[in-house]
Amino acid sequence: MACTAISTGNAFLSSTLAHIDCQAQTIGSFGFSALSEPGSPMSQMLTALLVIFVAIFGLRLLLGYSTGPRDVVTAFLKIGIVLAMATSWPAYRTVVYDTVLHGPAELANMIGTASGLPGADGSFSRRLQTIDNAMLELSALGSGRLQPVRGTATGETVVEAFRPFVVDDELALGSARVAWLAGTIGSLAVVRIGAGLLLALAPVFAGLLLFAATRSLFIGWLQGLALMALGSLGITITLAVEVAILEPLLRSALSLRVAGIATPAAPTELLVLALAFGVALFAMIAILARIIFARTSVGISKLLNEPVIRRGVTAPGATGDTRSSRRETSGVSRSHLVVEGIEAALRREQGLGGDGSDVQRRISVTGDRAVNTETQVQASHSRPLGSSFGRTHRRASRASVRRDRSS
Repeated sequence: MACTAISTGNAFLSSTLAHIDCQAQTIGSFGFSALSEPGSPMSQMLTALLVIFVAIFGLRLLLGYSTGPRDVVTAFLKIGIVLAMATSWPAYRTVVYDTVLHGPAELANMIGTASGLPGADGSFSRRLQTIDNAMLELSALGSGRLQPVRGTATGETVVEAFRPFVVDDELALGSARVAWLAGTIGSLAVVRIGAGLLLALAPVFAGLLLFAATRSLFIGWLQGLALMALGSLGITITLAVEVAILEPLLRSALSLRVAGIATPAAPTELLVLALAFGVALFAMIAILARIIFARTSVGISKLLNEPVIRRGVTAPGATGDTRSSRRETSGVSRSHLVVEGIEAALRREQGLGGDGSDVQRRISVTGDRAVNTETQVQASHSRPLGSSFGRTHRRASRASVRRDRSS
């Protein structure tokens, strides 16, 4: 699919954004078709992963692992999701492709219409190009700053136009347009081309959903798609706010310059606004990435990897993780558990050797209740800890006893 060429001059920004959007859609659709085509390496790898998954599930049944209806439904659900995402373009386009590429624009139009932001009626690209053209026109007119210079031989006053004050006006106007174009094109290129690339790689990451060891990569791919979609929405809203600020400012500056009135503050103001919103655009992407990739107590991967627990059935290998899972579910910190363990050890030592007595309790269980039936307290002489079970009399053999009796 051939995208329109970029034109210079009064249509540079709008043609560049249209070309980037076209490239993102082309990469997502044609890349998916190439990777999911029958006979391609990715298609063969997906087939191998499905065969391995079914074989492992069958071996679990043969080895006697507990498998309930939930396990069977989950396995078939995973296979269905993988096949739909990796081989069916109509289903994938409806559920994922259109949501990631076209959903943010629809949400931005709804939010912009409700809040009165410019460009919500579908003229967003045209409004961006209008601002770029206004910056070009203002750069050609200049700020109109006049600085009188005296000291000529005839004593006349020579007037020099465009004498720099704090920041050179020509440099400020040129830098403002550079920052404006770089922030707008760069931020949109990141989220749009990134979305197209991730959409094209769906056949690669879809098969990773089948196994617990690779499921985190699939979850990361989903989070990347969510970041690209929300990033497009956040950047569109931020650019709409910037358009709402720059349009009246540029309109006022141009009307003053056409009337022959100087605007010495306009170059610096435009430079500051362009730089500030350029930083805000990439900060918006960073904030959304922090939210999407944040570690939560119960994440998607934990929900997918959660073992099935039934009454009377314990998952193989789950006995060793009982203490750690109890610690995670109870919300008690590790330091608190360490302190409790030390206190329990001290209480045991005091109970065994501190007062010189050993307490033994025998508990018998009858039915479903455990009752304390007998408590025996055996007093003994004070002895160091560790010699409670030492022999207190000499050992005599049976032969020595007969010999002593006969003598």
